[in-house]
Amino acid sequence: NTLLPNSAGMSELRLKIMSVAEKAEATPADAKSKVTKRVKIMGEKVPAFFLELERFVTETQKQLLETNKYYPFPILEHEELLEQLESRGFDIDSENLDNAITFLHECGVMLHYNSYTQGLNK
Repeated sequence: NTLLPNSAGMSELRLKIMSVAEKAEATPADAKSKVTKRVKIMGEKVPAFFLELERFVTETQKQLLETNKYYPFPILEHEELLEQLESRGFDIDSENLDNAITFLHECGVMLHYNSYTQGLNK
């Protein structure tokens, strides 16, 4: 059974998606205490740098895939990413970069694993 774009069923589905999205919560990446602090996701303000980094990551991924470098998954080490950002004029310190990377990881834009804590350095 297919839903047509303007059908009552599609409208109901849209409302349900909005209702779930409005109630969605997450634990902030910078929450260091043992108390789990949950915050609403919808309406969260995102620093401009996070969006600039998202564009950079998307463009870099496209370039790496076109040259078949790291095929099928483009991989950048933290230092390599930092060097590329600095060479393109981004002025970012390591802590802000880590926060942006965590945010983009949580949004599904990129995958990030801390190689030392995940055992990926072996």
